[in-house]
Parts: sequence; structure tokens; C-alpha cells
Amino acid sequence: MNELPGNPSGANLRSPSTQPHFLRYILIGFFTLAPLWVTWLVLDFLFSLLAKVSSPFLHGLAVALQPVSESLADWLLNPAVQYVLAALVTVAGFYAVGLLTSLVLGRQLIGFLERQFSRVPLVHSIYGATKRFLQSLQQSPSSGQRVVWIAFPRRI
Repeated sequence: MNELPGNPSGANLRSPSTQPHFLRYILIGFFTLAPLWVTWLVLDFLFSLLAKVSSPFLHGLAVALQPVSESLADWLLNPAVQYVLAALVTVAGFYAVGLLTSLVLGRQLIGFLERQFSRVPLVHSIYGATKRFLQSLQQSPSSGQRVVWIAFPRRI
């Protein structure tokens, strides 16, 4: 069978041809789970950022509600509940800012704030560069631009 010479016990051992399958399945498993893992890391990062923005607001709300309702305040101070609610409050805040910006008064307010930012040297540089970058991401490429492949050098 698969007995190796020099094996004193005479036990059957797996052939060397099955060992590459072990490494192969590990790599297949890794490449199967890697996109899921990276997706989880990105979403966890974004969700925790959203939660950190509104967390102080929810903590203050819990302290303010403590004299009225001890159980509601304790519930708001629960880290899991606070994590989810803070992220939801932040998304609601983004929605409110987006809605305000789409109105005439909101556009005037944004214009006023941008003029104020343009007066501060370092803030103007950072804000302006970020705004130009985000605007370039929002625009679709013009109809005359496209990617082409040119073989170079080539025979004539």
C-alpha cells in the first residue's frame, strides 16, 4: 500500500500528492472569504465613524432624561444601543443637511459659509481641494473622452 520504507510502525501514510490539496483549499477559502472580510472592515469603519459623530449628543440626551425616566436613560447609555442610534442620528443629520442644501435658503447659507472659509488660508486650501475632488467624482466623463490602447512602439 502506501507504506514508506524506514517507517518502523508500518502504518499507512498519506501520499505526498494529497498535501498540495490542503494548501489549495486553504487558498481557495482565503480568496473566498477575503472580499467578505474587507467589506466587513470597511462597513465597520464607516459605521463606527457615523456612531462617533452623534455619540456625545445621545450621551447628553441620556443625562437629561435621567430625572424623568431612569430606565430610558440606562437604555440610551447601553453601548450597543448607543452605537446604532448614534449612527442613525448621523444619517438623519446628513439627510437634513441635504434637504436644506437643496432649498434656496440652504444654498445661500452654504454660499455664505464658503465665502467665510475662503478667508482662512489653511481652511481654504483643504476645503477647496476636497470640494474640487468630490465634484470631479460626481461629474460623468465628457462624451469625447474615452480610454484607448495604442501599441507603442510598432512597425510601420
